[in-house]
Amino acid sequence: MVPIENIAEIADKFTRNEIVTANEMRQVIGMAPSKEAKADKLTNSNMPVQKQEPHNGNGNVNDPAITEALAKARTRPMSLN
Repeated sequence: MVPIENIAEIADKFTRNEIVTANEMRQVIGMAPSKEAKADKLTNSNMPVQKQEPHNGNGNVNDPAITEALAKARTRPMSLN
């Protein structure tokens, strides 16, 4: 159980530190997902956005195994217990 006063602070820290997306956090607190594209992306809203090109090589963003593992991790329900 989390006091209601702490939910905004927890949500801010988890999204700002790129632990969960905004829509994942909305799911945790029982809200419907947002339709905004950025709500499903891990971004730090306090940092300037720079265009990044995909990396090439081992362990990169183009690695299908990494992409699949991240997709599975993001679809698991979260618990604050």
